[in-house]
Amino acid sequence: LYGPIFSNSKHFTFKRLNVEDNIHTISFQTKVSAYPKKNYCLSTGTLSFDIHSNKIIDINFSFFDYTYAELRRGRERKFPFKTEVSVKIGYDAEGHAYISQCSCSTTWNYAVGGKNIVLGEIRPSRPFAAKNQLVEKEFWSCDSYKAIPDSLRAEETTWQAWRGDFIRVGVYNQDFFKNHPYQISSTDEYQQLNRYMSLEEQYKRNSDKPYGGSAIDFVNVGGKDLERSSLAKRKLLEMFNNLDK
Repeated sequence: LYGPIFSNSKHFTFKRLNVEDNIHTISFQTKVSAYPKKNYCLSTGTLSFDIHSNKIIDINFSFFDYTYAELRRGRERKFPFKTEVSVKIGYDAEGHAYISQCSCSTTWNYAVGGKNIVLGEIRPSRPFAAKNQLVEKEFWSCDSYKAIPDSLRAEETTWQAWRGDFIRVGVYNQDFFKNHPYQISSTDEYQQLNRYMSLEEQYKRNSDKPYGGSAIDFVNVGGKDLERSSLAKRKLLEMFNNLDK
């Protein structure tokens, strides 16, 4: 939301880098004068687009810092992590743009607490994240794209999506481990994670339990919260599945 595409372009400085094979690449950087009142995040990176069609191909954030966010009562809070993001843009038959691939690498630099806040959906996945300089990597891709119909562009859809993602719960699936014996491509990382207990056994013991950085994150999370989150996920899936019926 606070990058050069969705935010106002006057909050950034742009510089042409090169043109190669009809692909134009420019760099961008958040203006110091626009931060944090006009643009809540600092970022630097590159943006590539096709010269002939003017369609964006990819966006790469070499530095993306949520550093300050305007929250309730106008208070400023500091986010304890920094993120690198790489995004590839795809287009459907009608020319609508969508994110076809996205990879993120987040480094936790500061301990959570005080002015260093985290919201429900961005808690660290391991305890002592700052002490161990935890690096979390995430990747997802979208094979096809369909526009959300007008009937689902409503507050109810947003609410169910937020509630469903607020509490993250992993469920152990035996078939997954049978079909994917090596879930991590790096041999060293795989061995480290299996050092004291196999990954499969870890999944078994923590199946259907919320995860986060510390017990404090879940001080207000009880059985009802977990139930609401599960119901929201099911309802959201039903809302979209019913479109084809």
